This record gives sequence, structure tokens and C-alpha cells, in this order.
Amino acid sequence: MEAMTTYSFHRPPHLNVLGEILDSAFAVHDYLSNFPHVFLPESSASIALARDSSKKIVGMCSVDSEFWSEPVFLRGACIGSVAVHPDNQGVGVGSDLLRWVCAEIQLQSRYDFVYLFSDKPSFYENLGFTRVGEENLFTVRLPCIQKHVTQDFRLQNPREISSLEQLQLVNIWQALERGRKSGESHATWSKFIDVSKIQGLLVSWLEDAHGRIVAGGFIGKGIDFQGVMHSFFADTDHCALEFLARFSFEYPDISEHLLLAPGLWNSPLKPLLQKRQSQPICLVQGLEKSTEEISKFFNLGLLYPRSIFSS
Repeated sequence: MEAMTTYSFHRPPHLNVLGEILDSAFAVHDYLSNFPHVFLPESSASIALARDSSKKIVGMCSVDSEFWSEPVFLRGACIGSVAVHPDNQGVGVGSDLLRWVCAEIQLQSRYDFVYLFSDKPSFYENLGFTRVGEENLFTVRLPCIQKHVTQDFRLQNPREISSLEQLQLVNIWQALERGRKSGESHATWSKFIDVSKIQGLLVSWLEDAHGRIVAGGFIGKGIDFQGVMHSFFADTDHCALEFLARFSFEYPDISEHLLLAPGLWNSPLKPLLQKRQSQPICLVQGLEKSTEEISKFFNLGLLYPRSIFSS
């Protein structure tokens, strides 16, 4: 790596250049379209860039915020989309950029910890991150669901969130915040609106007899989210069971390939779920909170990557 490499934070800039780096690094097409809530200019995320001596962008990562109000107030800096230009890989660009990012985050004194999820943990462990656990993904056990299906609710068919009207988005966001389990992270309205621009992201929800949204989830779009129901929410355990049972019963073609990261909903949903796989690994660096404390938060279900509201 050249000695004159420089580092800086920006609002999402130079999207064409970033897209070229991300597409080649992750071997996908149009990576940016999967994460408009991170890469839109008005996003709350920051993009850390590494430039060589000619000012060419050679490496990048995103840094977003996520916060919790219960059982204690926490603010985490979430690192994602770590990528290095193919011409500059293997010479320390990525590791030096991440060292700089973590040092800058610590100087800001605004976060309790830095965290990320990866299926290649050794790279991050060499940079001082510590494993605190791995995410479990489950599939729905279809033979167990029918007894939970009743006529007391109405299920809205899965539809693209980008097709919804403003009032529907408001109602879903309010239900999402109301239906958080204690300890789950918040979703701000502005970030929710950014997420609503993701093409192909499906959302389905359950309404009670009065037309009130009482449960729901987002399905299947994004490099890290394909085939997964994520940001799951419900007013009560009964509504959670009813929604997942009704969804699986009425849309078996989708449910056959559906994975679920239940987070704090693991206990009420346990009768309907069967563990399918474990991925990826959560790694943290403690700032104000120790790694041991953050490990407890993960074990409680407070930290898991299947949220479309962080990078």
C-alpha cells in the first residue's frame, strides 16, 4: 500500500465509483440498490473512504448508528459494506482503513461499542474485535402451524413496500415501533422512509377486527437478507404466532424458502421454528462498555443483524 493513503468520512458520495468497488468486492450486481437507507445522500450513515496518492478511492466501509432504550440506553456504531478495490486488495488497505475508522469513532465519544457481523471473523479479530456469538436462522415447521390459525385476524398479502401509500407507511412504522420487544433497536421515521425505497422488498402484516396492524415483517431483499423475514414485529406473543402461522399457511411457496431470525421473539415462536443454519458471527469492540457486557446483550437477543434499519 502506498505511504500517502488518506482517510476521511463523507455522506454517501461518488456513487458510481462506490458501486464499482462494492460490486467487484462482493461479486454481485448493483449492490447499492439493496441498501438505499445507507447509500442515499440523505442517509444517516457515513461512508469512510481510503484514497491513494492520486486521490483514487481504493477502499470503503459504511458506519451507521443503532440505538436501544431498554433495558439500558445503548448506542452502537454498526460497520458494514467493507470493500477494497480489486487492484488494491491484499496490501493492507482494508485493515488500515478499519483501524482508522475505529480510532475516529472512539474520538467521537458518542458510542458504547463498535460492532459488525461477518462470516470471515479472523480478519476482524486481528484488528481487535472479539466474537460474542453467532446468529441463528430458523425455518418454519409447517406441520405445526395450523392450530394457530384463527378467523379473528386479516392477513395482508405480501407486497412491495415501494408501492405503498404514505398513510400505509405511517401505520406500518407506528406498528413496528409499538410492536418492538423490550430491548430491540429503534427505527427512526427517516430511516424507515429510506428503507421504503428498496425495490423488491416485500412487507406483509396482520390486522385485527378493527383494521389495526398488530404484527408484520419484511421479506427477502438485499445481499444479506435474501429469503429472510426480518425486522419482525407484533403487539403480543399471540399476534406473533398468529401472523407467522397465517403467513405460512396462506403463502406456502414463500414459506418453503423462508428463513427467520426471531431475535427476542424466539420463545413464543419456538414451537413453530426449526434451526436451519448459523451465520454470520457478531464481533464487537468495546468503547464505553466492555466486551463482556456486550456479549450479555447479544445473548439476550439485543444484537442481531437481520434489521434493515442498520447497515
